[in-house]
Amino acid sequence: MRRFAMLAALSLTLAVVSNGQIVFQVTAAKDGSVWCATDKGAVHIDADGSARTYDKSSGLNDDRVMQVILDTDGTPWFLHSGAYTSGRSQTFFANGVSHLKKDRTVEILTYSKGLPSGFVFAMVFLPDGTKWFATNLGAVRRKADGTFEVFGADKGLPSSDVRTIFVDPSGATWFGTDAGLAKMDRQGKITTAYPKP
Repeated sequence: MRRFAMLAALSLTLAVVSNGQIVFQVTAAKDGSVWCATDKGAVHIDADGSARTYDKSSGLNDDRVMQVILDTDGTPWFLHSGAYTSGRSQTFFANGVSHLKKDRTVEILTYSKGLPSGFVFAMVFLPDGTKWFATNLGAVRRKADGTFEVFGADKGLPSSDVRTIFVDPSGATWFGTDAGLAKMDRQGKITTAYPKP
């Protein structure tokens, strides 16, 4: 039954998001609703079919949403960085991330607001409230208390241009950079995993 509900929601998504919007990503929430990241905002479609678009007029930092990633509490984060091609033109943008909180206020993280750069490639959220952001100027860890720490080449990564972050079941954090892969163990020691130095 759940599979049928999800397929119905995805079919509905295609019907609702069809007015010329470029859909970059679709993700399903635990409550049966669906989030769509588009070039004209993030579209939230409830299980009953009602839809709402979140964009700059709703408080987001940009209308262009490349990804919607759901936090451990179910609230959505919107990634406003990337590049896409439409026809013969290519558009690049780097406007950080927006977070729609439970109270419906919007938190924005970008250059000068916690992040070293507005170009965010990936986000990872942990159950303890820690959040990781992969940027072109380092991996950023925001602890549950709201403090930020940046990890780059100066702290042992192969490069500060971090493209992806993964936390494995042992609690080790992996950083994919434009110059190789590094691993940080639970004690904070960083080693290069590939290529070997």
